[in-house]
Amino acid sequence: MDDTTKQNDTVEDQVIEEPVLDGEVVDAEIVEDGIDSVEDSEVELVSPQEIQEQAKEQLNEASELLDLEQTIKTYYQGVQSKREEMKQYKEMISDTFANDKALGEAEEKMKTLKMESNKIKEQLAGTSAVIEAKQKLKELTAEVRDLDKALSKFLLQYRDVAQTNQIMVREGEMYQIVQSAKLVKQTAASRD
Repeated sequence: MDDTTKQNDTVEDQVIEEPVLDGEVVDAEIVEDGIDSVEDSEVELVSPQEIQEQAKEQLNEASELLDLEQTIKTYYQGVQSKREEMKQYKEMISDTFANDKALGEAEEKMKTLKMESNKIKEQLAGTSAVIEAKQKLKELTAEVRDLDKALSKFLLQYRDVAQTNQIMVREGEMYQIVQSAKLVKQTAASRD
């Protein structure tokens, strides 16, 4: 075939001859993976209406989550703003007290009396009765903390099992089971 003949042929008639490299696919065919037809496989058909309902439900859940997240952010910013405002008022009050001469003199007298009072307390704290009482108080505080944790666990379990947030602890005294949550800023270590 000469060059003039190649130009006159249509694209369909032209054959591009390229060298075949080792490992190159020259010819291929489609092989079925064991499913003879769509009818033989188990395909669950879902109506367009069901798909729309599922999509609406997912959109509603996503929208609800975004709204809740935005509400949390708004309240968090509001709380932070109020805390900053409180800080300014506390500083104003503190400055007022610090700049009053009469209050300063009275506080100096109180400071002297407080030092005398602390000396007497130290003497009393060194007695064996006070040392024993402090130790017992420390032990009781730890016990109460442990009992409170256990009580909290049991109350949450009771609420889940009984499907109610109320419990009568003593005759005629109804108590409400309340669970509280708070935001704690994550540190780099707690993110891992």
